[in-house]
Amino acid sequence: MKIFLLSLIFGIGFVLGCSKETAPPPPLTAADLPTAFNKAFATAKPDAKQLANQVVSEVQAQNYSQAFNDLQTLINRPDLTKDQMSVATRGVATMQTALQTAAQSQGDTKADETLRTYRSTK
Repeated sequence: MKIFLLSLIFGIGFVLGCSKETAPPPPLTAADLPTAFNKAFATAKPDAKQLANQVVSEVQAQNYSQAFNDLQTLINRPDLTKDQMSVATRGVATMQTALQTAAQSQGDTKADETLRTYRSTK
């Protein structure tokens, strides 16, 4: 019975996943993030623009844990445009990769803690 349910869930997921929608945009590189954020948030509301600028500063300072946390705050704002949400979401993916690299290959305990905290809340 469990196998049947798992197969059914997988089948439904496969059918829904094979829609004609385009794939999500790829993550930004850390080097491309500042330019993309500056462009996307140029006309944003002042508090959203300030948070986006803060993320850019944190990425440039390689403070990826704080940038990741601020990105979580940013993507939960209801007033972002579609382009701003896309860029912010791509930024989250970029920071996840940077945190994983820092935690695994550099032994960065803060990066590891940030990822663990994020995973425990999802």
